[in-house]
Amino acid sequence: SIVYIPVKVLSDVKKCVAGYASTYAVKSDGTLWAWGRNEYGELGDGTKEERHAPVCIMTDVADVAAARLGGYGAMALKTDGTLWILGEKNSQILADVKTMSVGADFKAAVKQDATLWTWGKGGSGQLGTGSYDDKDFPVMIMEEVDSVDCGYLNSIALKKDGSVYTW
Repeated sequence: SIVYIPVKVLSDVKKCVAGYASTYAVKSDGTLWAWGRNEYGELGDGTKEERHAPVCIMTDVADVAAARLGGYGAMALKTDGTLWILGEKNSQILADVKTMSVGADFKAAVKQDATLWTWGKGGSGQLGTGSYDDKDFPVMIMEEVDSVDCGYLNSIALKKDGSVYTW
């Protein structure tokens, strides 16, 4: 039988996150590294090949977020404030982003102007748009937001006045 033990895979890392079946790490030099399953291209290395060791996929990265349960999505926030969806073809989705979060098949971001944007699957109302429609592109749903966190099919936002909203 297989026995799992902790193994050092990288050093000089400032943030790491575990996705559903993939892992991401931002090193102090701003490089983003990924490894794990990759059947949907979620590692962002331009392939669908499973990676058993970290591979560098992007530079100038400030933060990273990944779906933790039941989803394959991941995003990288670059030092210039642009937000990138990781996949077979990494693509910029928003600019001037302050923070972001990933749920199961949906995403959210707070821009520097304190507006909250969501997109992705909406079948359980998780986008907060007042409908169950999917959104291929970001839709602004709130203002005066400080931070957001996505769960499996729910989200929570902290507004600048200290109030909390959930949907």
